[in-house]
Amino acid sequence: MLPFVVLLPVLLGVSGSGVCPCERPELCQPIRAEREFEVFLFDVGGKTWKSYNWSMVTTVAAFGKYDAELVCFAHSKGARVVLKGDVHVPFIVDQANRTTWITEQVSLAKKQFMDGINIDIEQAVDDGSPEYYALTALVNETTEAFHREIPGSQVSFDVAWSPKCIDKRCYDYVTIAKSCDLVFVMSYDEQSQITGDCIAKANAPLSQTLKAYDQYLDLKIDSKKLVMGVPWYGYDYPCVNLSQDGHYQHLEQTGMKYVLLKKKRKEKKSSCIFI
Repeated sequence: MLPFVVLLPVLLGVSGSGVCPCERPELCQPIRAEREFEVFLFDVGGKTWKSYNWSMVTTVAAFGKYDAELVCFAHSKGARVVLKGDVHVPFIVDQANRTTWITEQVSLAKKQFMDGINIDIEQAVDDGSPEYYALTALVNETTEAFHREIPGSQVSFDVAWSPKCIDKRCYDYVTIAKSCDLVFVMSYDEQSQITGDCIAKANAPLSQTLKAYDQYLDLKIDSKKLVMGVPWYGYDYPCVNLSQDGHYQHLEQTGMKYVLLKKKRKEKKSSCIFI
């Protein structure tokens, strides 16, 4: 019986909440190594992670179904795998609800032998509202809990491409950035803030994107905490209608409508001109 007594604590892993799914028990230990830079990926399920360039990857946010094989393989390459964290912001205005949510996330991370959490809220919050302060507290308390319960763990928070209340996400970016380990800037889908005519543009226009990073830096946010999110996709803008004067095109994009694209010529033609 002695071998079982010796091996049991190792097989249970760091949390003692489940049997390590990896062939090598040490792969169930959290990654603690610090990196000079981050290559942060979002995995949405399936087995595409087998094609990642693991010589570059440092963190994988698991947004798909839990995959123990992914966790074991990532750990073998020295890369973290972190949970996706999302919660309805009004719910966490209550301190008790907030504590319960954080406790559940830490417990899940331990059970799955993961290395932290990526908080992906993306909800409208008014400046100075109860939700504003609750969200700020959530990030701080989540970071404290994860660092305490899983040494070496990483807590990141996803922010819009600009700190200028994009889609009414008026967060306390400065305090949030101080509280967590990384701030993932979602530099994509930048055409959401449109009050007039919708004109097709790049997913992440270069000058607009770089200006937004300057805005974050102007807030004195540590540049080493900022992770640039790059869109590995674009949008097709097929023409679906042409106005009577031939000056505008109606366009449709998957999930939303883009209208009134200016044409350079007044001749009625079916092709769209992007600007």
